[in-house]
Amino acid sequence: MLRVGLDLTLAAAPRPTGTSVYARALLQALASTASASAPPGDLELWPCYRLSAFKHLRKQPPLAGLRPRLYWDRWAPHLASLDVFHGLESRAARFRPCAQLVTLHDV
Repeated sequence: MLRVGLDLTLAAAPRPTGTSVYARALLQALASTASASAPPGDLELWPCYRLSAFKHLRKQPPLAGLRPRLYWDRWAPHLASLDVFHGLESRAARFRPCAQLVTLHDV
């Protein structure tokens, strides 16, 4: 099973902008693709949010029906079981539990 964490901190914004709309759409697309084409259990998506997003998360339903996971940028032992962490807001997380991928926007 491949466990992928997506930093969706921007997607928790009450008024989404371009990057947060992209992040939400990416999670929805990955979730629908994973459920439609892969055998159950082959891909596990973890929507991750920095602690700063907590106040906004309380006011909205989980994206794609997935349980949100909060993390602190410098320490996140509960994310150690991820295979890859995708930073969607042009930065990598400071913790290093797994391989990281970063999307750069507006370069």
